[in-house]
Amino acid sequence: MTPEHSAARRQQILEAARICVLRDGFHQTSMQDIQREAGLSAGAIYLYFKSKDDIILGIARESLGTFASLFPDEPVIDGEVLELPQLVQVFLAEADRLQREKQVFSIAIQVWAEAIRNPDMLDHLKVYMTAIKGRLQALLEACQARGLIRADADTVGLTMAIIGVGQGFMVQRVLFGETTLELYAAGVQSLLMNAAAVPVGSGLEHAPASEEA
Repeated sequence: MTPEHSAARRQQILEAARICVLRDGFHQTSMQDIQREAGLSAGAIYLYFKSKDDIILGIARESLGTFASLFPDEPVIDGEVLELPQLVQVFLAEADRLQREKQVFSIAIQVWAEAIRNPDMLDHLKVYMTAIKGRLQALLEACQARGLIRADADTVGLTMAIIGVGQGFMVQRVLFGETTLELYAAGVQSLLMNAAAVPVGSGLEHAPASEEA
């Protein structure tokens, strides 16, 4: 059996499992379901995966691994330098494309839920999230070096906040459908642009917009 054949067979099993999980969820999907979807015997599947949990981890690895690839090394898209609000819009649009093509949001949300009760899943999730955080933080530091965000900005905290924005989008996109992207992206851009206009700690962020005499 060649490495290419092994890789193709492994991918065949993961794709079958992904279809089952999207249709029925992690816990309702059985090894028998995966066998039927893949068109393989139990013995053939156990050559590549020792258990259903092992297959689930493989699906999680594939789905979550795609998110780190959304972040370039520099804030430059097609030769154009973009500021943070525009970068976030690009990320959301690319993430939306992944959802339309592979339904990765639906898998990711199930992975998060599973990680609450499954320590092994949580350990793997932490590894993927560390990779995503590292990639995004490096991009924010590149933005900082170019003067696109404040020199004293906390890139660690900003990384966590942007990831939170992305996770919120994923949940709303799954629940409310494709129309979410335009509204959500516009709202995030408005939030970032308006927040940048009022330095935190100035006291102005708490002042009323206008006062009557």
